[in-house]
Amino acid sequence: FWPKSRRLTPKQTLPFLKGQSLLQRTVSRLSSVLPPEDFLIVTGADQLQQVKEQLPQLGESAFIGEPAARNTAPCVALAAHLLAKKDEQKPMVVLASDHFVAQEEKWLAVFSQGAKMAAQEQGRVVVFGVQPTKPHTGFGYVKFDQELTNGLFNVSGFREKPDRKTAERYLQEGCYYWNSGCFAWRPDTLLKLVEEHMPDLHSLLNELSARGDSKEALEELYPQAPNISVDYGIMEKCENIKGLILDVGWNDVGAWPSLFEVLDGDEKGTLNLTQESLLLDCQDSLFSAEDQLIAAIGVKDLIVVQSGGVILVCPRSEGERVKELVAEIKARGRDDLM
Repeated sequence: FWPKSRRLTPKQTLPFLKGQSLLQRTVSRLSSVLPPEDFLIVTGADQLQQVKEQLPQLGESAFIGEPAARNTAPCVALAAHLLAKKDEQKPMVVLASDHFVAQEEKWLAVFSQGAKMAAQEQGRVVVFGVQPTKPHTGFGYVKFDQELTNGLFNVSGFREKPDRKTAERYLQEGCYYWNSGCFAWRPDTLLKLVEEHMPDLHSLLNELSARGDSKEALEELYPQAPNISVDYGIMEKCENIKGLILDVGWNDVGAWPSLFEVLDGDEKGTLNLTQESLLLDCQDSLFSAEDQLIAAIGVKDLIVVQSGGVILVCPRSEGERVKELVAEIKARGRDDLM
């Protein structure tokens, strides 16, 4: 979502949902079943203050700032490490803060079911596979096999992001689901898996514990953690994995074009996210501006975004390529635009 999404204003904090951010909506979705003290938000240290400001209902202990970006394996391991100090057998559910869900009550029911099933035995991992609606090449996949009971399946493996032909085969076979990146397990389960498959990370957590889990110890030790996803570091090596199907109108809201799938446009399909604009006969386009008036006449299938001294213009069909611009900006050393 560059140029609007930057290092200090990540996608999950942008107020796309009628003034509410994806982060706020995620926490709101869970608040009917979880008390404030049961939330644990792990985010980058440089984003910590903004995240806290968006969630004033949560106490100080609900937030952990990562001193360095180390991907999802160290992130969820740190969370499990801290939650285990309270109750190592109480299930924890790992959720991304930047996903959109259309059917929120159904979503909540599925995750509640997953938490209960994860709590039943040490060693059980529950993954949530999204019912695919098209042969998507931007997601990893999870293969579900035998159904056991109450919609719970055996999981036989994870698949990396496929090419188009493979994605079409996955959709046709009907047993492959998009990997949502969401999981349920007991903290002692995850920590045992970390000990088995990522011993260096396990040793780091033990040293952190020996030093009282202090902020100073975290700042010193965490940057030494391996930079690897939980999928590669742990999930692909596990055996006792179960799966639940997530068919709830899920969307990872990965780029500007995805907003057309989760927000309602005007009668001509245009999304107007500006404070002030002059739009004449515009169709199936998206306009977003922070402090400038956008005027357009007769355009179709266009994306126009003004933010932080940058104006982005591209066809709607090319919106996924914004990441290429971001890569070029990094290559040029323009940290002021990141």
